[in-house]
Amino acid sequence: WADDVVRVNFETYGSPIAHPAHGKRAAIGESISGFEIADEEGTWWAATAKVASPRVVAVDVPADVETPMAVRYAWAMDPVSANLFNVEGLPATPFAANRQSPRATIGDAVSRAYD
Repeated sequence: WADDVVRVNFETYGSPIAHPAHGKRAAIGESISGFEIADEEGTWWAATAKVASPRVVAVDVPADVETPMAVRYAWAMDPVSANLFNVEGLPATPFAANRQSPRATIGDAVSRAYD
């Protein structure tokens, strides 16, 4: 966690982050959609993100957020803008993580992350 970027590490179990259009390994700096950052008040802000390495996405903290407290991905009923996949074409699961629990989990713990 930093004040200007949140680095999200993915455990993809053998397959790096891929571009959904061509299914090949995503290029460093390639844009990823569907991320949001929460501020200290719990307000969520849309955030830009890019591939930082084969298993890391760097999520830029929006200018309106002084201190990032949480990050989430594809957190919508129909996350049409979410475009994070692995080489096999499997989409990343929606998740949320916060400063107190930086390791994202799916299910009950995710729903408590600033909803």
